[in-house]
Amino acid sequence: MELGQSPYAPLRSSLRGVLAFLCLAICLPRPASGSPEDVRAQVRIFARNQYVHGVPYLEARALGAGGIAPLHAILKDEREKRYWTTAIEAIAFIDADESYPIIRHFIWNRFTGSIDDTTLHAVISAVSVLGTISETSAPTIIDDLIAATRPQYWQSLPWSCSVRDVARNRWFAQVATTSLQWTGSSRADSLFDALLESPDRVVTIGTLPELKERCARVRTLGLEGYERAQREQRRREGGR
Repeated sequence: MELGQSPYAPLRSSLRGVLAFLCLAICLPRPASGSPEDVRAQVRIFARNQYVHGVPYLEARALGAGGIAPLHAILKDEREKRYWTTAIEAIAFIDADESYPIIRHFIWNRFTGSIDDTTLHAVISAVSVLGTISETSAPTIIDDLIAATRPQYWQSLPWSCSVRDVARNRWFAQVATTSLQWTGSSRADSLFDALLESPDRVVTIGTLPELKERCARVRTLGLEGYERAQREQRRREGGR
């Protein structure tokens, strides 16, 4: 799966940088295990790794619910800011009951005033992975994501950034729209169909068939099955 790495790419292209998500990782997933101290150490190593193609879904998910607390601790620590993007994505991929409240707080309540670009990157990454959180963990996630596809939804964010508010709100709505593909929901399909006829759509017409196709595959395979299929395809293609 692919979601973007650059927080500015959606301003240049409707999908570039938003669909670079969960790509091939070198090692097989290994759950964090051992004493609480061991788990914290393993999670910190994971969070501090550099992932050129994005945080690997299966490895992050394998950290398990025990990884949530140490990842949350990283988000609370200003000294760990450069690891916030990895931490926030891993929290979503673990898909625990705490995942959505932590991420929602990070987007809406953590910051006021002007935020820097490193923080902005972490926040936009948080929006981009909301669709990987299941309705089992967060019953309102699809309702909230559908609402978030409208720029007006983001007007009340309590912080500003290097991007003008109007452009920021449209950008966030765009990222929320693409994040819906990972839900595998038929409601996401209905939204994509409606956007084909909407003059106010925040994504280009050409991207909508891609979103619908990925959404259908996730619905059939599940996120883990989709990621494994993507890895196998890359393996057969020699890692391209």
